Amino acid sequence: MKRPSADRRDRQRADLTRLATGIIEEDGLAGLQARRLAERAGCAVGTVYNLFADLDGVIFAANEESLREIDAACRDALAAVGGESGATGRLLALAHAYARYAIAHPKRFDALFTHRAPAERALPESFAELTRSLFGLLGSVFSDAVAGMPDNERGLAARALWASAHGVVMLGLQDRGGLLAREEARRRTERAADRQSRRKRVDRADPRSYSAAS
Repeated sequence: MKRPSADRRDRQRADLTRLATGIIEEDGLAGLQARRLAERAGCAVGTVYNLFADLDGVIFAANEESLREIDAACRDALAAVGGESGATGRLLALAHAYARYAIAHPKRFDALFTHRAPAERALPESFAELTRSLFGLLGSVFSDAVAGMPDNERGLAARALWASAHGVVMLGLQDRGGLLAREEARRRTERAADRQSRRKRVDRADPRSYSAAS
């Protein structure tokens, strides 16, 4: 059983994480500073550093919340379409959920990929586990469509889909020069998922494609 002081520390950490997430939502990663966070929380700057060690720790905690929300959104999307939609329907559901989250929370989404901690700073295990969970979810969706593919190949395929979807989404969020509006980014993400699924179905029909790739 946790001591009262440990419970209080957990509550403070959760409150600061929530407030940090709100600051990033409003002003992006550049808007998050320890002093601003402390002022919003009504505590001393030293409290922030006692609970997170440094600002990188705060950012990791806030980004974990974003990862949890993306993971939940993807799982909810899969539950909504059910197993009858087939591999393509499940892939499209994932791509749609990913793009929709990015469009709804562009600054938090951007913070996931622009945060650069010092090289010597170890990635928190909880953060790494959430990342593995997302890629594991993608890999599981591929299973039905690529039953003959080895596990390591399936993981690479999942990352290829994520890279395609992510690239289109990032272009849409930046929307520099009006080249790719945000709603168009969502549609193109869906098309990328559909193309990936069609290509994998062709590979599955011709087992030689696996041996040729290895």
